[in-house]
Amino acid sequence: MLTPDRAAGRRAALLELYRIAIDEYRFEVQLGWERTSHLLTLDSGLFAASVGLVQLGYGSAGTWHVALVSIVSLVGAGIAGLGLFTVVTCRGYYERTKVKKAFFEKRLGLLRPHPGQTSADSSLAVTTTDGMADVEAMLADPDAWLRGRRFRWFRRAVTTYTGWLFVLLAAVHAALALVVLIGLPRPIAPSG
Repeated sequence: MLTPDRAAGRRAALLELYRIAIDEYRFEVQLGWERTSHLLTLDSGLFAASVGLVQLGYGSAGTWHVALVSIVSLVGAGIAGLGLFTVVTCRGYYERTKVKKAFFEKRLGLLRPHPGQTSADSSLAVTTTDGMADVEAMLADPDAWLRGRRFRWFRRAVTTYTGWLFVLLAAVHAALALVVLIGLPRPIAPSG
């Protein structure tokens, strides 16, 4: 049996681990956003450079010019692919931290609603998002819950929209490289 001092010490240790779990969640979300935003910025810059190079050589594109535009565009498509991979990977990281956070909330008794309250939001648990609020399913079978939270192409979530943006950027980069390789349309000389 735990003495009151040992119980208080155990609770203090659980509270510290809970604080660490919350900090880890924040860290994973921030890290994922920073990686994503850096890759979006880089990819947008590569697209702007590709378009600028196309316009510089419009009508007189030599072999070096075609090669340069194609290489920059294909690197942009690769960066977009890396961006999509980053979005998917980072989502998995922060979803795992939600499970750990919920575990500590259960151990600390933070999931119980306040007396006299019936709303699911009346507990002391951090349930900012729908995913965080799905505590019962999360704790009943964490592996199944994580499988269900994997990146999906048709889900209303910021990560899904960001994934589609990277797919669009990759397609535009690839299309630009293809157009340049096949041949730019030549301007029509004015008749006079």
